[in-house]
Amino acid sequence: MVDDEDIVRDVLKRFFYLKGVKAEAVESGSLALERIKEKEFDLIFLDIKMPKMDGFEVLREAKKIRPNSRFVMMTGYASDDFEKEAQKEGAVAFITKPFDLQQLIALIDRFRPQEK
Repeated sequence: MVDDEDIVRDVLKRFFYLKGVKAEAVESGSLALERIKEKEFDLIFLDIKMPKMDGFEVLREAKKIRPNSRFVMMTGYASDDFEKEAQKEGAVAFITKPFDLQQLIALIDRFRPQEK
């Protein structure tokens, strides 16, 4: 997940851990792109409002690196424009802060790789 707020990263990382999901967290778009170059992720959560590089910029660059990656856009500034842009850019979901835990669980379950 990519979010410039420490508290959001910490809470989400703990929540994912409790749900049996390995998660990594970085605080900036540039760090996210470095990690995406190094490793493939099942699902990438991107905060929209971040300094220097916003979540949509990260999404566009990340899709060049990993075109098959799935992205969830998140924001504390709910807006129909943000949601429409997220859909247009190919995000699989759009969520608002504060998070609805049931929605997060549904996303995890929906995109969790199936064990063989």
